Amino acid sequence: MGKKATILTVDDVESMRFAIKTILEDYDYEVLEAANGREALQVLETKAIDIFLVDINMPGMGGSELIHAIRSRPQYKTTPILMVTLQQHEEYKKLCKDLGATGWICKPFEVETIVETVQKFVA
Repeated sequence: MGKKATILTVDDVESMRFAIKTILEDYDYEVLEAANGREALQVLETKAIDIFLVDINMPGMGGSELIHAIRSRPQYKTTPILMVTLQQHEEYKKLCKDLGATGWICKPFEVETIVETVQKFVA
């Protein structure tokens, strides 16, 4: 069996990062963490990422700025970026999709939802 995907979860809430990491590591994914967009960009300097799970509202550099920064790097033009957020308004979804987000996971989420969604994008 080949290597599982490397996932970067970006959220300013430590308990949310921990929950996502715990869930996905149970499925043998490598999960890295960042508390905001700036930390996420630092991770990109040291590790190749296969999928991003990004919160929208974070201090410093938020999700929309981070998506733009990720998409500006040639190696990440088509890498899946999933928004993980409380925001369920269609205008937020449209904004994030326009910025380059691939999909959406609404908080609070079920374990099955996050696992199935990630698996869909990292077959």
